[in-house]
Amino acid sequence: MKEIKFRAWDKQDKEMLEPFDLYSIGIVNGENGYDPKYYILLQYTGLKDKNGKEIYEGDILLMPVYPSESNPNGEPDMGVVGFTAGAFGWRYLNSKGKPTGQFESFLSWNGESDNLLEEKVIGNIYENPELLKAI
Repeated sequence: MKEIKFRAWDKQDKEMLEPFDLYSIGIVNGENGYDPKYYILLQYTGLKDKNGKEIYEGDILLMPVYPSESNPNGEPDMGVVGFTAGAFGWRYLNSKGKPTGQFESFLSWNGESDNLLEEKVIGNIYENPELLKAI
């Protein structure tokens, strides 16, 4: 069974809070004051990258691409992890670092594994916005 946990981006202090279980810190019953004006909750996908790093919403993945006619050098793609239509997946980033409309569900190519074989987390959209501009 997938572990349900979150991490949070603190908008005021500009820092990522460590992963947590909602019940353990009182978000569910509102005891701790986690206000969406100040925090962005990011859910764990239940997957890990090729190095065993947990993948959360907002993470930026580097995905190898094999050489093809349209990409002869096999330049890697980058994508931002998100949740759409009931599934976790990622959206390609365009040349300006903005997510495109194309959404790829992890379900379509991950199968039963909890680890991605070739994809790697290289940052996230909050702590590493420069990665969005680097492509």
